[in-house]
Amino acid sequence: MHIRLLLAFGGTLLVAVVLAATAVAGTDVNVTVRVEGKTRTLFGATAPSLVPAQGSLAAEADATVELTRPTVLGALESASLVGEFNYNLKVFSFGSFVDRVGRFGSVGLTGWFFKVNGRAPQVGANDVVLKNGDSVLWYWAKLDATTFAGPDSLNLVRKRGCFVAQAVNANGKAKRAKKVVFRLDDTRRIRSKSGRLCTSNWESARVVKRGLVRSQVLVSAA
Repeated sequence: MHIRLLLAFGGTLLVAVVLAATAVAGTDVNVTVRVEGKTRTLFGATAPSLVPAQGSLAAEADATVELTRPTVLGALESASLVGEFNYNLKVFSFGSFVDRVGRFGSVGLTGWFFKVNGRAPQVGANDVVLKNGDSVLWYWAKLDATTFAGPDSLNLVRKRGCFVAQAVNANGKAKRAKKVVFRLDDTRRIRSKSGRLCTSNWESARVVKRGLVRSQVLVSAA
């Protein structure tokens, strides 16, 4: 597999990761973390706040990855501890690589990617240093065979009593997402050609569209 492609796949393949006893949480940075799998959310539908782990991670072939700063890989490690899911990590000469999260792994152009504040960095997960308040999204997707770009990720915003669906590209640029489905309270599905829905009768909401990464879940404050 081409190095550029490996870096795109979550940047940091195979065999279960074991958390070394020295891996500990950092103390200065809190970030929100969400992990969207192939068919469902694996962790953090509402994007909870976590402290990225720091310390040593044991990977395949007795390799070790050092988390010396609050990074995207550290955020995934913290999420895996809280959410009780596992992931696979392999070390190459150019860095580490997340090959699988949960049950689905990387095959061909399909694998695991991440975004920070809506943007997809062109470096590995342990090379992206996070600051307080950053938003981390890990997601399973398939790269475009021509552009090597992944799908847009959906973002749900609340404006003046209405929901607005946004599609966020790899550069973090958002535009209105049209022909989407709003899911309210896990029981109602409302199709919207405009990507906008106005309602006051809801407790939780998210937006989905085939081919795009599902949005976060918003919870009513009422």
